[in-house]
Amino acid sequence: MKVRTARFGILEIEANMIIEFPKGIPGFERLRRFFMLPVEGAENIRWLQAVDEPAVALLIIDPFKYYQGYSCDVPDQIAGELEIKESAEALVLTAVTVPPDNPAAATANLVAPIIINTRLRKGRQVILSGSPYSTRHNLFQEIKSPAGRDRTGKVSEPAGDTPPDTAKKVSGKGGV
Repeated sequence: MKVRTARFGILEIEANMIIEFPKGIPGFERLRRFFMLPVEGAENIRWLQAVDEPAVALLIIDPFKYYQGYSCDVPDQIAGELEIKESAEALVLTAVTVPPDNPAAATANLVAPIIINTRLRKGRQVILSGSPYSTRHNLFQEIKSPAGRDRTGKVSEPAGDTPPDTAKKVSGKGGV
């Protein structure tokens, strides 16, 4: 089937690429069908593109590859809704926000992971209650000048976990 997108033009996708979100995604409840696209040159970063709204595409990452120690306990009710029988069927992703004027300030929403049953291609964004995470975890380290100083001239320590080099390649892709 052909899907019109705002970022990538018209794409030909197979029906088995579509992931159904029976309740939509918070903020896009009326959109129920999405598919994933790789970000060229960035193995661990993808787009979650809406099938029925060309302008809606979320930049997503595997949080386990970016945040050491990240954990996500999917509530039994959600696992039941998604018909997840084994943990290997669950794909956990998080949405990334990239400020258009400062891609280096990109953040990931770790408190509301997107859970996908890879066997049934069924997904849902889950807001974790009692989670130590927030909606804005820095994706990149503080950018230092060659002298090891930040933009204000102060010597700074890394602001977050060290992302793989591939993450830095997508920072120029613009906002989500």
